[in-house]
Amino acid sequence: MIKEETIEKNLIEENPMRTYIDALALEAEVVLPEDEMEEYKTKMEELFTRRLGVELLNELDEKGLADYDKLTLESGSKEEIETFFSSRIENYEGKVKKILEDFRKDYLAGFKK
Repeated sequence: MIKEETIEKNLIEENPMRTYIDALALEAEVVLPEDEMEEYKTKMEELFTRRLGVELLNELDEKGLADYDKLTLESGSKEEIETFFSSRIENYEGKVKKILEDFRKDYLAGFKK
């Protein structure tokens, strides 16, 4: 199981998303040839990024959504988008942690079927 300390560490590392995905693949005991593993992790990262985006967008009101659209149309950087969400969503870090943990649970449940 990925502990809360690991989640917090992942949030502040240089590439926290890849570190988190690496840990999930390890926890699920996914074994693939190196090139396939890289492709697999890239797809997992894309799935998580989409899920995170949807979950965070659901937290915004209409003005927040309009401001988000404006920011992304102006080619907001990853850092600007994160700053935007953290300034608009109460308990942003807690919600991101919950989304990470929910994704983990759903991902691992898929291996138990």
